[in-house]
Amino acid sequence: MQVSGHMSDLASKGWTSTDNESTFAELAATLGGSEVRRQVLRPVRMLDARQGTHSALAGLGTFPWHTDGSIALTPPRWMVLRCLEVTRPTSTEFCLPDGNLRRALGQLTLLIRQENGRKAYVPAMVKSSIEHYRIRWDPRARILGPDAARSAVEGAEPSDAVSWRKGRVIVVDNHRVLHRRPAVVATDGRVMMRTFLVS
Repeated sequence: MQVSGHMSDLASKGWTSTDNESTFAELAATLGGSEVRRQVLRPVRMLDARQGTHSALAGLGTFPWHTDGSIALTPPRWMVLRCLEVTRPTSTEFCLPDGNLRRALGQLTLLIRQENGRKAYVPAMVKSSIEHYRIRWDPRARILGPDAARSAVEGAEPSDAVSWRKGRVIVVDNHRVLHRRPAVVATDGRVMMRTFLVS
């Protein structure tokens, strides 16, 4: 697929994938960013997980829907996941919010604690027009708003998924799409590297 096809996927469904590093490099250049904050991600059992992580809440089970960098005042737009190792079927699920889910997000506020220790109230969704919006969601934050709205977000169905193979790279519009890791059966067999594209 040409870079124009990947840009079209990002516009229509909020994510795209490639198995070709040179195609990814071209796409990253088009998006105008360089990769930062490299972090290797492996499944971890709940008891072994670092406090405050999704693994500490879910262990090997299904992660909750979230966007990355939600505690930042300006979360990164483009998240990159690269598969370093995979030995059994595994995937990442996406949820591109429909109108009902966007309305639910619009009723919710997150109380976040930034890395510098300061607290801030931030909306779960900011809408600039009918089609343009920015979401942030992390159930580890304190969520303020109607229980029904929170339940709608937590119970949302996937709109799409990517199956992993070694070398596959995905770029996710972290301002428009929720993502999560489905349950895995063991701590080995799935190794990802996460980075962000920033300009």
